[in-house]
Amino acid sequence: MKLNRRAILASLGVMGGSAAIAGAGTQALFSDTERVTTTATAGEIDIQLDWKAYHNGTRIAAMEPTDTDGVVAAQFDDLKPGDTGCFSLSLHNETNPAWVWLAVDIESETDGGDDSTGETDCSEVTYPLVCGQDTTDGTVTVSTDDSTLVVEYNAPTGESFTESHLGIEDDYDDFQKNVAPGQLTYSDGDATTVEAGYIRYEIPFGEAGIKCGDEIVIAAHASSDSGETCWAGSTELPGKNWALGMTHEVCCGDSSDTEAGQLADNIYVDVFWDDDQDCEIDQGETVEYEDITLRSLTENIGKETGGMMPAWYSQGTQYLSFAWNIPISVGNEIQGDSLELSFTVYAEQRRHNDNPSSPWPTS
Repeated sequence: MKLNRRAILASLGVMGGSAAIAGAGTQALFSDTERVTTTATAGEIDIQLDWKAYHNGTRIAAMEPTDTDGVVAAQFDDLKPGDTGCFSLSLHNETNPAWVWLAVDIESETDGGDDSTGETDCSEVTYPLVCGQDTTDGTVTVSTDDSTLVVEYNAPTGESFTESHLGIEDDYDDFQKNVAPGQLTYSDGDATTVEAGYIRYEIPFGEAGIKCGDEIVIAAHASSDSGETCWAGSTELPGKNWALGMTHEVCCGDSSDTEAGQLADNIYVDVFWDDDQDCEIDQGETVEYEDITLRSLTENIGKETGGMMPAWYSQGTQYLSFAWNIPISVGNEIQGDSLELSFTVYAEQRRHNDNPSSPWPTS
């Protein structure tokens, strides 16, 4: 019998079919099936904000945690010398650990037109002392005395200073990149007072090349007896050595020859992590800035200077309060003035991101 290929394949198919039929009638096999699956879901970073606002002790605004972009959170109207208030901002992160930056900026200003001024009170401005990249209760206070810039260092509780350095420039970029403390202009030998926990510099305006109304950048460095390196302020100097600086406006007591008196120059602010949300600085709460003008605050932590990155590991809820006051000594210079202030919060994942950089890089 002669078979072609097609026929052979057909015959094999029949034979296979016959075997299968025969088996079906003679055996039963145990069987079992197990099955697992995996899923992949991207995580998220979702920062929410809520806030409370008070004016002369009366609550004027409140908001539950929300996602927001540009909403007017509070309006402080009819401000007068002697007024006080507080804006308390809560930052919520219930998703993944994140780095968080905050920027405070003056978006717009309107001059009311009556800028007649007499004597203006130039209060001391206090900046936080950051040691080993942790904010401490140590401070650097800047003030003016006649035509002299006064810079005072106060050591953290239980600490002493072993050395200090001071630099004054017109801009952050004027500092040498990766500046070392010894490269700053002034050191302990130039200070008028050097004690274990207190150092005072008195720099004549002419020597530093500054005058009333100038905006300057101060780099204040100190070493503590515990071996920590300390810097004042919150804005990084050029480079990668975490050296910090602070923007300061030189204020002079007699403002009759200057165009002082805008609202931002006469609102004084305390900025602190308000654990119990009472708008008051309590023992143990971290103070970022104390008795600083609103303008100086925005010059230190605005977008143009990179904002501020809190030291905490952001997961959960943190409370930041801005308690403000207008000194009773302020006169007509703020009459009719207005401004718009913005608070911007940015979050970025922490995992696989050990060296984050500000979302608002400085030039």
